[in-house]
Amino acid sequence: MNLNKKLYFSEFVLKIIGIVLMTLDHIGLFLQMSPFIESGSAGDTVAFAFRCVGRLAMPIFLFMLAEGMHKTHDRANYLLRLASIWAILFVAEFILYLIPQTQFLTFAQPFTDLLMCALFIYFLEKKGWWKILSLLPLGWIILSYAAGTANSLTQYDVTWTEYFPSFCWAGYSLFALLLFLGFYYAPKLAELFMKNSPLIEEIGWDNFKESSGYQWLKNLIGCGIFVIVVVVLWGISYLSSIPDPLNMSLQTYCLIAFPLLFLYNGKRGYDKKWWRYANYFYYPVHIIILGVIFGLIILL
Repeated sequence: MNLNKKLYFSEFVLKIIGIVLMTLDHIGLFLQMSPFIESGSAGDTVAFAFRCVGRLAMPIFLFMLAEGMHKTHDRANYLLRLASIWAILFVAEFILYLIPQTQFLTFAQPFTDLLMCALFIYFLEKKGWWKILSLLPLGWIILSYAAGTANSLTQYDVTWTEYFPSFCWAGYSLFALLLFLGFYYAPKLAELFMKNSPLIEEIGWDNFKESSGYQWLKNLIGCGIFVIVVVVLWGISYLSSIPDPLNMSLQTYCLIAFPLLFLYNGKRGYDKKWWRYANYFYYPVHIIILGVIFGLIILL
């Protein structure tokens, strides 16, 4: 294996790309939910285009979440930061949900997916009875998928989802969990793949792990699982007679993120303290701003 692989994108670059695409995605989502945008209009076309390019954002953030869970020195503190942002979003959405005119602005937050995926791994890798707690985030993810499926079955009178409104859901549910697990376990699979390699016997594990070849192999495995998950879930949704709550026909656009993730170099890049805080607070701030803008348009 050539240990000198050219990998171009740092964590900083990927997060910038993810933030821009996420913002476009959410603008498109708000436009689609807005009652003043007619189906088939120019605004509807723009909204759909924004939603398509926005599909690239979630795989990027799940990829970065997996990296964060591996590299953080304090997982509990890392999860506390995630949970704090999630709580801000939940309260904001709950307020919007209580106002009949702005209920349409509430939707399943991807941050819920990120938090539940992280909690699942955190508890799963704990020792002793702590492992049992991994069933809680897993149950939330499965319940979210079930609620999305139930709401799609328009031929039936489904009422139980009224007690679990959409803004509580992990919107990407099983899709996000499977992608995250693929990205998270890619390093372990890379080590298993290279376990008996003559190259390891020649240069040793430490030297191999410090090379770009190791990062390249992790990226290859993680992105390979990414493609398999998308294709399999799309195939199931295409062949199944049950409505697809994951909307895999739209989600397949996320495969365009493959080269971005594959060329990740494993480095942080720009990493000033203000940037770290900005990463956490941008999501709730931009959601609140969009909610206020579209809410005022409706109320006024």
